[in-house]
Amino acid sequence: MDERSIKDSIRKIRLRTGLSQEAMADEMEIGPSTYSKFESGKKGIICRSLYKFSEVTGRSILEILSGSEGGALHDDAQMKEALDAQQAFYEKKLSEKDAVLAQKEAELRKKEELIISLNDYINLLKNK
Repeated sequence: MDERSIKDSIRKIRLRTGLSQEAMADEMEIGPSTYSKFESGKKGIICRSLYKFSEVTGRSILEILSGSEGGALHDDAQMKEALDAQQAFYEKKLSEKDAVLAQKEAELRKKEELIISLNDYINLLKNK
């Protein structure tokens, strides 16, 4: 299941539950704008939020991910599709995190080099 299907699924389930976006956000202990971004697809729903949504609506996480009405996946292929979508989502997030981490490590190395250079300069000035 792709992110578009997940956002459609959470919207349908929320509406069936009878909660407004604001009420759902309050129940999930998140801001209304964050919840709105989940439904609009502008922000991927994370595990904690998905679990909280499941708790509030009484729906299984598999039902939310699969979009199936009864909460049960009809076959192994649907379960695999739901799990593959979830895995792809987290692999993407992990890749993004790794890229940010590499960037921050490079920035740190540059700052460490600058500190060494400045210390050398300070020592040079002290010796004059």
